[in-house]
Amino acid sequence: MDSDDLTILKIGGSVITDKSTPLKANIKAITRIAREIRRAQQEREEMRLIIIHGGGSFGHYVARRYLDPEGYLGVKGCCETALWMQRLNSIIVEKLNLNGLWALSFSPHSFMVARGEENGYGMYIDPIVRAIEHGAIPVLYGDVVADDKGFRIVSGDILAWELSELLGARSVLFATNVDGVFDRDPSSGHGTLLKEVGVRDLRGNIDLSKPNTIDVTGGMKIKILSGFRALSHGAVGFIFNGSIKDNVYRALMGDRSFGTVITY
Repeated sequence: MDSDDLTILKIGGSVITDKSTPLKANIKAITRIAREIRRAQQEREEMRLIIIHGGGSFGHYVARRYLDPEGYLGVKGCCETALWMQRLNSIIVEKLNLNGLWALSFSPHSFMVARGEENGYGMYIDPIVRAIEHGAIPVLYGDVVADDKGFRIVSGDILAWELSELLGARSVLFATNVDGVFDRDPSSGHGTLLKEVGVRDLRGNIDLSKPNTIDVTGGMKIKILSGFRALSHGAVGFIFNGSIKDNVYRALMGDRSFGTVITY
């Protein structure tokens, strides 16, 4: 597999679910995105793709009821969160396949463990590699994973960066519900969209905004900073608004005239 042709697309939960309504998928958005991916695939036959999606009103809604102050869920919270994430994943995989994209589901809790903040994660990725080599599109999602103390959440953002580093994917795309990274909270009405952000240069002049109250994975700040290692090894991120028609297609085709490019 040529890693230069491998793209990782992470679709935010806010794009594919209704975050104001628990356990409700946004079928219209999922179908639109599937069609845009299919269009890009037809025009870029060499492209190999991994899709990762967030939890939105599924995973976040369930998990926040069980999280303890240290960020762990008990076994009940783990299993319930995993169940609802699998249900959301099945909806997405179904829509992808119905639109001619041969998508194959991978549950992160079945092939990875957490090793603590300093040691990252352990993954058995051979099945993902083989799936890509044989023409399938692996579809992963933010999930719960075990470590030596219990179960904790791994976000889709972290999965995207970890897989980028392990597989050598140079292009990591983040379809969100905002236009990109702003120099201050855009809800203030005074934020300016940044065309490029270097992760080494993040200082107090960039307000990465507070995470949404339903978001249990850290918001924009974690999305960027968790890519430090992958970016230092040559990956380039791109954060854009996936709620706007054709933006997913444009991003997959290499258009960077909108959104924010994330570099080392």
